[in-house]
Amino acid sequence: MFGSSAILILEGDELYSVKWYKNNVEFYRYQPRDRLHGQMYELLGVYVELSKSNASHVFLKRSDLNTEGTYGCEVSSEAPHFKTVKAEDELRVYVLPKEPPVIEGADSMYEVGDRVNVTCSSGPSKCTI
Repeated sequence: MFGSSAILILEGDELYSVKWYKNNVEFYRYQPRDRLHGQMYELLGVYVELSKSNASHVFLKRSDLNTEGTYGCEVSSEAPHFKTVKAEDELRVYVLPKEPPVIEGADSMYEVGDRVNVTCSSGPSKCTI
């Protein structure tokens, strides 16, 4: 939901690094051996809360329409194998109208057989059916 926070969760084995991507652009990296375990890189629509993110979670403190996209993670295991696995999925943002819909043009009473012509209007929104 537009404006809502989100938690992206990863569970795994002992690791060398975890990298998170939006539309194939890296925005967060976690390497246990680094002094600063988590590093973030600015990317439009991605608002990482670094203090709440770690090897298994990336916490997005808010969302907007630019947050929508394909998110992926890449996990690499520690030496000597350095095996790497990747996964990705779509994140969609929906925006509901701030006000309820308005019906205009309706009379208070109708007779059987009357023709009814009304308009239902809604404020700006973004949703996929």
